[in-house]
Amino acid sequence: MAKQSFTAGQVLTAAQQNALQLNDYNQTVSTKTVSYVLVAADAGTRIVMNAGATNTTITVNTSLFAAGDTLEILNTSTSGICTITAGTATVSSASSLALGKNAGGKLYFTSAGVSVFQASDSGDGLAYISTTDFSGGSTIQFQNLFTSAYTNYRALFTITAASPSAVYMRYLVGATVQTGNIYCAQTAIQQSIPNTYAGYARSDQYSLWATSYPTYPSVMTVDFFYPQAVSYTNFLYSFMTGLSATDFVGGEGYGRNAATTQIDGIELYTGSAAISGTMTLYGYRK
Repeated sequence: MAKQSFTAGQVLTAAQQNALQLNDYNQTVSTKTVSYVLVAADAGTRIVMNAGATNTTITVNTSLFAAGDTLEILNTSTSGICTITAGTATVSSASSLALGKNAGGKLYFTSAGVSVFQASDSGDGLAYISTTDFSGGSTIQFQNLFTSAYTNYRALFTITAASPSAVYMRYLVGATVQTGNIYCAQTAIQQSIPNTYAGYARSDQYSLWATSYPTYPSVMTVDFFYPQAVSYTNFLYSFMTGLSATDFVGGEGYGRNAATTQIDGIELYTGSAAISGTMTLYGYRK
């Protein structure tokens, strides 16, 4: 129920009082499926964004709300990010204003033009962004992964089919592969041969990332640090690949893009054979 205005001497009906009481427990909900600009009647209500896989915004303008006004915002989109955006008003937050699936919080106004977004959690940890299933040729691109919404990211990969003995990762700007300036090192240990059998550093157009076999899937975790900053993009990774039902290889490594380029995507590359799997992306909350 939106915020009500009453006049002196007004007699409230039972229905009005029941509605007010109900709103103490269940706010009036307004569901949106496209980007939305808040209006004055939204004070005291809950805005739910349900836009499927589409990224949306909720815009906050000034002179619509008064000091002390609040409203709830919740994003239930399957994978679309809903970003609370300052129009003519100011929006501050200790956490990200980019809301992933099932993320939300309270927008509190300290004046007509200044608001604070209070996330429904502490703002720490990982925020789910999206899950992508992939299959096809020897090159799989994930474009527009990294934005200014988060400073650092984590990607989880499961490669369920791959004919080659190696899968590589390259950086992207748009659809353009960034060549050179990549430095990395890796160590790996095989379960049945408990000795480190790979440890190296290299600098070329791609970064050796993991070994993969079609029968026993590979699982990999990659942390990306400052991909959208005009500075080095560093990454840390770990992986495990099955060689048989009882034998496997596990390893970890690190790398750097020594060019001060804003990276916004990555590419998986085998050189010849097709790969398939799943990639799930998270952002580290600020």
